[in-house]
Amino acid sequence: KVFFAVLLDADAVEPFVGQLKVSSYVSKLQELVNLAQSSGDQTSIGTEAIQQFLQGWKDDNNRRYVDIASYLVSFVEDYESGKMTQDQFQIKSEQHVKTIHQTSVFGNQFLSLIGKALLREAREFQGYSQPYLHAPLALWTASLQFFEINRGRFDMANKTYSIATLLMELKAGNDKNGKRGDDANVLEGLDAESLQQALPSVLDLAWTFIASDIAHTLHRACLRVFRDSSVGRPQRQRRAQAVKRLGRAMLWQANKGENDQQTCLDKDGGKKMSAESLTARLERAYHLATMKAS
Repeated sequence: KVFFAVLLDADAVEPFVGQLKVSSYVSKLQELVNLAQSSGDQTSIGTEAIQQFLQGWKDDNNRRYVDIASYLVSFVEDYESGKMTQDQFQIKSEQHVKTIHQTSVFGNQFLSLIGKALLREAREFQGYSQPYLHAPLALWTASLQFFEINRGRFDMANKTYSIATLLMELKAGNDKNGKRGDDANVLEGLDAESLQQALPSVLDLAWTFIASDIAHTLHRACLRVFRDSSVGRPQRQRRAQAVKRLGRAMLWQANKGENDQQTCLDKDGGKKMSAESLTARLERAYHLATMKAS
């Protein structure tokens, strides 16, 4: 958890995204290891323990959605109740996203991903709430939403293939130079320079996974925000207006803040950094995580 907290620097956006799955997976894997060690048999885990683990995983995901939804509701509460004007809420949103931009090295990228998701969810709800447009617009927005949420999975498959091809090419080049490894293990026989060449592509794949996670998570959280039966339709409409304004403020800041370091936004809001910068950040994250573990 410490490793990904340092690597991704996502503390500033955690109220909007919760604990990212890439970090949660590692935490849950450690729980399984601990279960195996406590059982005295490190090669197997009891059925009951596995069921408890899976139920805990499901509960954690649901809690993540609820926590994000609660934060969004609290953020837009004053606008929803009429205590805050549109201009006042706009200023509040811009100040908040500016803080995220300034405090997180990946702030622009997170803002782009979150902003797109919030805009998509708010527009979908507003489309569904128009009776005379319900059928055609509902079909159109549902199709777009399905594509946007699942696009990351298709991208991950393509990028995984590209990385595998790149590694095979690098390994073939090393084999020609006499640095042969096990043919069954594509990583064996790759020198440090070759691995560094592949590192940006591997991190790009990881970022695609994060983007898909954020889109899916905000979809589930916004369902709770916009289908809250404890408030009437007018209040939910004002929530959607506020969420849309917040999403636009995030996208505006992400586009504006495109970038004074050696980073930039790609069309999907992904992160591009030099191999040297990525390596340095990975080494720092690993060092701090190792210190924490010891």
